[in-house]
Amino acid sequence: MNLPLDRIEFLLRQWLEGWMDSSSEDFRIRFLQEMERALPLILATQPQDVPGEPNVLLWIGVSPLVKSHLQGNPAVMNDLVFSLQQVAREQGVQVHFAVQFVEDPTLKPADVWVDWDLPDQGNSTRAMPNPLTDQPKQKGKRAYLIIQGGKIFPLEQSVVNVGRMKDNHLILDDPRVSRHHAQIRHSPEGFMLFDLNSTGGTMVNHIPVHQWILKPGDVISLAGVTLVYGEDEQTAPEEDTADTTTLSKGSATA
Repeated sequence: MNLPLDRIEFLLRQWLEGWMDSSSEDFRIRFLQEMERALPLILATQPQDVPGEPNVLLWIGVSPLVKSHLQGNPAVMNDLVFSLQQVAREQGVQVHFAVQFVEDPTLKPADVWVDWDLPDQGNSTRAMPNPLTDQPKQKGKRAYLIIQGGKIFPLEQSVVNVGRMKDNHLILDDPRVSRHHAQIRHSPEGFMLFDLNSTGGTMVNHIPVHQWILKPGDVISLAGVTLVYGEDEQTAPEEDTADTTTLSKGSATA
């Protein structure tokens, strides 16, 4: 499948302006090569008989130097998402992309990798080894969600799917919540919340969001169902209590 990536190449040249280093051209070439490899595989896996836009979480691994350079351009993420969805539409495929640049200290400035998840299909498609898949827990810290001011759901996995369907890790039995509403994923920056193109939307601290790096005390609203993100000191490995383990893949009623 030959994809028109002219728009993405144009964006790359804009992003890399001011990076007067020989590795910038190598990075541009490798970025486009990764997109040419990954996008046909992503689009080929999208079901044609599913209503709405399936979700694709796209992870782009870059070196610390490139990550710091891109952070100076906050429009990068939105520009790339728009361009990716435009490429997909030109191929007759309707998908909803969420993109996250991941700092990978093992990469040189010219290196890049692309990985993706397909949460609507209940699995992950792995293009390359990804340092996000096996993140160790923060030493001395335990992350959790408080559901509707009551039950506690510990974030003990690197990926947690949230929604109304039974195949989610955290099941919210509320008609306002979409079947696959959101995903919480561990990254080098901390736990990240992604809205999966839900019908009722996702808010953090009363702000509509598509993706958000969670901080202790953040109040999450999934179409009106309230979750609070928290962290505390983990004094002993056996500290987990019975009322949290029952929610490891249980349901929470609003």
